[in-house]
Amino acid sequence: MKKLFLPVWAALLSVCVSAAELTVMEQGSLVKDGFHNAFPSITAYQGKLYMAHRKATGHRRYDGVTALYVSADNGKTFQKVREFSGNGDMRDPRLCTVEGKLVIYNGCGHPQKDGTHKYSLKAFRSSDGKNFEEFTVKGLAENSFFWGCVPFENGYIATSYRRVGDMFRSSLYYSTDGANFTQYLTFPGSGNETSLCPGKDGNLYCIVRREGGDCRPVYYVVKDKKIVKSVKLSEPLQGIMLTANGDSFIVGARHWDWRDPVKFKGRKGVRLDLFTMDKAGKLKFQKNLKSAGDCSYSFAVPLSDKEFFIVYYSQHDYIARFLKEKSKTPLTDKRPADICFARVLCK
Repeated sequence: MKKLFLPVWAALLSVCVSAAELTVMEQGSLVKDGFHNAFPSITAYQGKLYMAHRKATGHRRYDGVTALYVSADNGKTFQKVREFSGNGDMRDPRLCTVEGKLVIYNGCGHPQKDGTHKYSLKAFRSSDGKNFEEFTVKGLAENSFFWGCVPFENGYIATSYRRVGDMFRSSLYYSTDGANFTQYLTFPGSGNETSLCPGKDGNLYCIVRREGGDCRPVYYVVKDKKIVKSVKLSEPLQGIMLTANGDSFIVGARHWDWRDPVKFKGRKGVRLDLFTMDKAGKLKFQKNLKSAGDCSYSFAVPLSDKEFFIVYYSQHDYIARFLKEKSKTPLTDKRPADICFARVLCK
């Protein structure tokens, strides 16, 4: 087995919160190979952890493929299974167990000559985690970008977003088989990436990313195809992870020093921060994970009732080099990023 666990630092960090105490037991790098490795997803399947991420030469380059890894020892080591490619830029893979099979949903971008983008979806499933077959997903709105899928109401809820006029709109879709979807609801106003978390109470908890202005996302509670609560969160967040932690949540997201968006253009101190959040939508800062630059898009899988394995991506090991290069377009350059991890204990 090829060992990909490459620890670059480890620390014991703890903070006290009203609902739980979070301890970051360990942090490090999982994939560090000079490519722009980003947008990871992780899930447990047949007693193993499976992690998928986009691998490309740059954030906004259009040569992305999906790399899939497996761990049989709760994330201590990972072995590469294979890569998936399409006829476009494979981005933001999402892992899910559907009808007893491991499924990878991949958004696929197709840049157009006029500068716009078209999107498609490529999906693969496997009963052994090794051999995959491609299958067709139907029912999503045309030219929508798939963002996630979770078990819900004896079936599955997926989310995707698409451009409508001069804004993006985010929608939910329901399926009994993970392949044939019908529209469930569309969130009001402008919004794109939506994080989903089903609750034991039968509610679906969602955070919708908002662009423009102060970039504060909106937290929604959905029940019986209706929005029963909406709260604008207190912090600007992007690339949001929403994970259940008992009767509350762990939120991981790209965060920055909040400046007046009218008086100050740009962001300072971009990093990945962990928060806890109650069901009323109240955020409480917990800890910064080692991160900087182009970073975030964390994903978590529970290892037990109290321990979570979190994956994310970051360029923190390359910032000094980037500063020397003095590039004005860092997201379009061939600049590397690493897939990183953190083990978090909740008490």
